[in-house]
Amino acid sequence: MSGSPAEVRKSGRSQDVRQKSECPTEVRMSDRSQNVRQKSGSPALFRKSGRSQNVRQKSDSAAEVRMSGRSQNVRKKSECPAEVR
Repeated sequence: MSGSPAEVRKSGRSQDVRQKSECPTEVRMSDRSQNVRQKSGSPALFRKSGRSQNVRQKSDSAAEVRMSGRSQNVRKKSECPAEVR
């Protein structure tokens, strides 16, 4: 198999990759909130946002991002979610 889990994930084989992948991050992105809620500090907030794939990585305040409704852009500037809101 490919040495890079990202390559395999693109080919649509995430089911097999998650068993052998050394990078659980790749698998978490493909499986979405189902696996994220196991490792996320605030599963309730992420599930409601519906965009846990990106928000969970950098957002320190998921509640702020969820209220703004712009998690796709906010996650890049999540250091100051209050400013964005």
